[in-house]
Amino acid sequence: MPTQQSIILAAEPGLLRNALQNLLSTFASVDTLVLTSDLPSTLSALEKYAPTLIVVDADILDADPEMATIVMQASVNGSKLLLLAADVAQGQQLAVHPHHEVLLKGVRPEVLSDRIESILGSVAV
Repeated sequence: MPTQQSIILAAEPGLLRNALQNLLSTFASVDTLVLTSDLPSTLSALEKYAPTLIVVDADILDADPEMATIVMQASVNGSKLLLLAADVAQGQQLAVHPHHEVLLKGVRPEVLSDRIESILGSVAV
């Protein structure tokens, strides 16, 4: 049996969050999926959980997304951070830390799933 893992999904309610929630629930090793919708609630959840992965819709970040990602990374203590950028420019702005990854929203679902599977080290059900 795989080690149980937790994930924080930080995205505003809507289609993207629903799709990501459905995708993340297919991973057998994920026992806890915490939904947040803004930076303060995400940082609060980081204090309560020890997530393996934090998936963030970059649109929820405060005005300075670079600073927000650095603050989040400093708070997570070993968690992997996967940021979903709206476009290439935003993606380049977010790609400032070697311990997190940036993908563009709209990436093929199998690419996103493979990336998450690699991070979790588990197999989707």
